[in-house]
Amino acid sequence: MELIKDSMVMYKINKKNKIRTGLNKVLLATVLSSASLSVWAQEGILKGRVVDVEGNPIPGAVVNVLEGSRIALSDENGYFQLKKVVPNDEIYATCVGYLPATEVASELDGGFTIVLKEDTDVYMHTAPVPFGRKPMKYMTEATSVVTGEELEKHPVTVLQNAFTSTVTGVETYEKNSEPGWSETLFYIRGLRTMNNNLANDGQIAEKPLVIVDNVERDLSFLDAYPIESITILKDAAACAIYGMRGANGAIIVTTKRGQAGRTKIDFTQEVGFQTVSGIPESQNSYNYALTKNQANYLDGKEPEHTESGLPKNLKVATATKFRAFKFFSYRYCLLADCIFIAAFSDREKGKKIFAELEALCQKRYRKKLREVFEFLYGAENSLKGISQLEYFRDCWTKNRAFQQQVPIKVLITATMSAGKSTLLNALAGKKVNKTQNEACTAKIHSIFNKPYEDGFSYEWDGALNLNAGLEDLMDDSVDNQTEYISVGTFFRSCFPETRRVWLIDTPGVNSADNVEHKIITEKLIRETDPDMVICVLNGQAIGTDDERKHLLFLKEQCRCRILFVINKVDSYRKNEDSIRQTLETTRKELEKVGFQSPCVVPVSAYAAFLAKQAYWGEPMEEEETDDMERLAHKLKRDAFRLDVLYPKESAGPDLSADCSEAEQLMLHSGILNLENMIYHIKEQ
Repeated sequence: MELIKDSMVMYKINKKNKIRTGLNKVLLATVLSSASLSVWAQEGILKGRVVDVEGNPIPGAVVNVLEGSRIALSDENGYFQLKKVVPNDEIYATCVGYLPATEVASELDGGFTIVLKEDTDVYMHTAPVPFGRKPMKYMTEATSVVTGEELEKHPVTVLQNAFTSTVTGVETYEKNSEPGWSETLFYIRGLRTMNNNLANDGQIAEKPLVIVDNVERDLSFLDAYPIESITILKDAAACAIYGMRGANGAIIVTTKRGQAGRTKIDFTQEVGFQTVSGIPESQNSYNYALTKNQANYLDGKEPEHTESGLPKNLKVATATKFRAFKFFSYRYCLLADCIFIAAFSDREKGKKIFAELEALCQKRYRKKLREVFEFLYGAENSLKGISQLEYFRDCWTKNRAFQQQVPIKVLITATMSAGKSTLLNALAGKKVNKTQNEACTAKIHSIFNKPYEDGFSYEWDGALNLNAGLEDLMDDSVDNQTEYISVGTFFRSCFPETRRVWLIDTPGVNSADNVEHKIITEKLIRETDPDMVICVLNGQAIGTDDERKHLLFLKEQCRCRILFVINKVDSYRKNEDSIRQTLETTRKELEKVGFQSPCVVPVSAYAAFLAKQAYWGEPMEEEETDDMERLAHKLKRDAFRLDVLYPKESAGPDLSADCSEAEQLMLHSGILNLENMIYHIKEQ
């Protein structure tokens, strides 16, 4: 109104000016017109209806002015009312399962209709669930979905690291920062168990279940680019279909599929480096002792090193002068060690070693040194008068007799998850191989038996280690550029005699992460002439396509005796599964493949390994002890005794009536019968 009043004043002042008067009239009319439109816009209500292409009402549709904040929902009959609508406004409508649509509101007469077309692209409004997809509007489980496009935005070398700040409810934990690779642990809704031991199938008990295209595998071998989406199943309702395997949650990975159209190639290259920010300097022994005393003082403990003794010890240590090594004191042991390492079976080479060492000795010791040399290569002398060689003489004699045996060469092959590595550990009676799924490498492991237990395991993995610990045996050296790893250890068995056995462990032939495993295994089978091939079958999943392909290959390429060992039958239930029926069915299927009179035997490798651990006094964790008690009780029942299902000629050693539970479990697990078949293969 103030604007109108100002215009009237202008009109009175300029009434003699006709042109100015005309302009003011036009201005006045424009202002009045604008004011009237504003009043109309505030009172305008658009009434309309949302329907599909067949005219059926669509309830729950969201209707709003395009790029505006005014919205309305359609009722059960599809009707809606939207306030503050101006003619020619663009009205935008959306609904789950339909494509969005836009219409212009030309009139507010109540006949306005928006038609939505059904969205036929199921991937736009469905989410991956176990063994299929499910509409999002019906999702009641606790799930989270992240697309591959979102994961590609994170420049990480391990896919799990991209979950950080991307997926809700997932915690990631990086164990180390090894350049080029860092295994990352991840938990869904926190850690659900304090048990971080290996389960029977080799999986960490606290890890979530990972399913990639309906196949269980490790997530660390994937990158973001081939992934279409990842669904995180968090609660019990979402993971119910997986049972106990889904106790820690589950991750479902859906990879991309091919699409019709032109070929599209994406190339991404990332380069990075890691460096140590700083290496702290270590203290010398004197300062370390002072620091240790200070730490004990702060903890309220007595000092570990006395103040009076520290300067004295420091003075003695700095004044020590090392005398030259006296060769003659260890001449016999040095000769034996050199020949044992470099010329155990090569007398001519041993002569050269002896000549060099003999030149370093005085003449009065050379006769005795010659006697030691002759003994090493089979001379019958007692080496009396050499006290330092009494224990060594017995060890050398056992080694020499053992080396004269013809080795029994056994090649063991299987598909992944059949329990091949557990069987190898059971035959050795100690842990010499990894038992985790997806843990096998493209290496050929040769495991050699030793004539007696000396408490040491030897390993050649790029370098010779004569005291290989568990960590050395479980981890492959990056410095070994060959395909071979050799391990020497004593095979623990109840048989009194010790046989020279050579077990050859091959990679799993159906590794989805590395087809090189299959190539290496098949090449080794073609080129090796073993005394026996043991084909390990998974008793929980017999008859897979990968297994059948491998059996056909063995039928064509293997010319030696093949022993088919069905593992993991300890999980059978009395009223649901039959071990005898499984053996008979497997024999018939093998005959169909082309094997004549195949020998099929059962074994519980895990039970056998636990029994040997207990029998030889190895430390066992609480869960392993519980498993052993459960398996011992189960396998002594007639329906689950495996030793009675072997051929009579392969019976194990006679056990006394009062034998221990561990001895009984070894017998009932079938491992003693299997060992008997291996040790006497040349006699059969």
